[in-house]
Amino acid sequence: MTSKITSGTLGVLFADPKNGKTSLLAGVFPGETTYWFAKDPSSIQLVASAEYGYTPGVYGSDKDFSGGTIRTPKPGEGDITWLTSMLRQLARSGKFGHDKQYRQVVVDDVSHFGLTELDKCLTVGKTYNKDGSENYSKGYQAANTSVVKLLEACHAITALGVQVWFTSHKVKPQQDKKTEEWRQGGPKFCNPAQAQMVAGFFGICAEVVSYEEYPDHNSVRSFRRAIKCDATETELYPYCDRAGACYELTPPNLRAVYIMNGTDPKSLPRLPGCRWQDKLMLKLADKVQKGAKQDAELWKWCTTASTLKSLGKEFSTHAKSVSSKILIRHIRQAYQDGLALGIHRLRNDKISMVVDLSFLS
Repeated sequence: MTSKITSGTLGVLFADPKNGKTSLLAGVFPGETTYWFAKDPSSIQLVASAEYGYTPGVYGSDKDFSGGTIRTPKPGEGDITWLTSMLRQLARSGKFGHDKQYRQVVVDDVSHFGLTELDKCLTVGKTYNKDGSENYSKGYQAANTSVVKLLEACHAITALGVQVWFTSHKVKPQQDKKTEEWRQGGPKFCNPAQAQMVAGFFGICAEVVSYEEYPDHNSVRSFRRAIKCDATETELYPYCDRAGACYELTPPNLRAVYIMNGTDPKSLPRLPGCRWQDKLMLKLADKVQKGAKQDAELWKWCTTASTLKSLGKEFSTHAKSVSSKILIRHIRQAYQDGLALGIHRLRNDKISMVVDLSFLS
């Protein structure tokens, strides 16, 4: 393990659409200290409400922002240049910092902002060759410059101690038609050819992938995911993790990633009245470790669907103010945090186990 994640991380999760990227960020950054950017706020609200029991408010139309704030562009806005302008305003506002009103910024599906930017740049930057054919090189250069300015603005906010994350569509590796050389895939901002350059700005650049072997039996098998960030496998995708907690198939939980790098669990946001989730998370992580090392039956209990019912009875007294329907979501979230944290710890242990942990390899 190398340096710790303490503040100011700039990260990106890329994947094909509908692969759980937004869910991972909604889980680690719930509540009023998170500022979202999105063209479509409904997808964030749906994921946050259905999975975690809270709903961020939309800036300019809602009045309740206890679940976070979503900023959406007005008609005619919504490109990378607009995002850059907004982020620069935030950095100067005095409301963003590790101990300020807003402590996390999430840009959901930056690829949609990038597509609008690219269309604009190609239209404005179109020129013609001597033979009359269209030339878009200046447009692509302008789009590349816009993305660089955006990421520089992000670094200005991370310097204040703010966590900044993007979700992005996935660009697959492509072969250059002229040179026949392969170009890396990765996160899609504007120009697909930018993926490798873009990744160099991030502290964490990871892919969200399907991972049916992950032992969370409280989620449907086909929806189990992993964070793929293998720094030794960068031929096709520019994975990077300057903090050192991610690996080939990392448990799908960013809270556990932060904690494994030394972040105090209490410094990561929870919803009002839900700080008890930390206690449940740490208790389950200890049980996961003990079960894998010494007690196969305990491991089985930690990874079966009956776990939530048992934990619900124990921790229901900690959240009397919420409905049972919402409470089970809070318990499920803490369970997933604890399972991921326990598995992270097991991967760092160098002793024999009493259960099969081949899924970690």
